[in-house]
Amino acid sequence: MKLGLIVEGLPDLNVLEYLAGQIRPDIVFESRALGNKPTLLANSGFTANQLLNLGCHQIAIVWDLYPATWGAGEHPMGRRERSRKSPCRKKDREQIFASLQQFNVDPNRVFLVCIDAMLETWLLRDTQALSCCLSTRTRKVNVKSISRLGREKRPKAVLRRLYKREGIGNRQYSDVADAIKIVRAMRDLTALRKDENFRRFENKLSD
Repeated sequence: MKLGLIVEGLPDLNVLEYLAGQIRPDIVFESRALGNKPTLLANSGFTANQLLNLGCHQIAIVWDLYPATWGAGEHPMGRRERSRKSPCRKKDREQIFASLQQFNVDPNRVFLVCIDAMLETWLLRDTQALSCCLSTRTRKVNVKSISRLGREKRPKAVLRRLYKREGIGNRQYSDVADAIKIVRAMRDLTALRKDENFRRFENKLSD
């Protein structure tokens, strides 16, 4: 199976390719990281059409409900202010389907997965993997389950605080370097299957 994968950024691409490969080892990827959520919503049809023309059998479009900059917008005078308008999954989907229609992409060959709230929600699900990544030979870290994780709108901030508190030598969380390390440290997909959005991703790939 050749899967076309459309995501926002490089960390998402690395993590989702790895997880998809765990679900379906037979998958061959043709992936595109479009940079950010607005670009993905606007250009998903153009990109999906390209991937289908490259021989992809199915297209997966995966995006974060809450973009990384949500809640920390820049004020015109330079001050930071909290965004008052929450993202809407329904409007995101409508924009993607409009883009697909514009480029005559068959929606039956595309499936959408919107992550609540962003990819780091999945990473925080597996505390064993997090403990493994933060531990050293001389210092054992035991990460506890994150309460109300499904309602957390800024999971990346939670992960950054965790790395700052438990890391060695002011260790900072880097989505580019650390996200893929966390999923590779997962023993299996059991913890991720507690997440409705991941189950949708897995089920669609397994169809």
